[in-house]
Amino acid sequence: MTLPNHPSEVDQPDWLTCAHCREEYPRPFRHWFHRDVNGPHGWRKWCKACYSEAPSVRARTAERAAIREAKARAA
Repeated sequence: MTLPNHPSEVDQPDWLTCAHCREEYPRPFRHWFHRDVNGPHGWRKWCKACYSEAPSVRARTAERAAIREAKARAA
């Protein structure tokens, strides 16, 4: 199933390069990149590994974990 306004698998390149770490990743891209239906090729520019290491993502994850722990202690 293809998403609306999403390029088909046929239109996609065989390799994608992460804009952050410059590593090249083969198909299937869903293993390496998050979807971005507004992007030129349907995938985010950063690979999943780089995205998860971004300071804003790490801070958000830590904040959510602290909220969960506080709720668990209160219950």
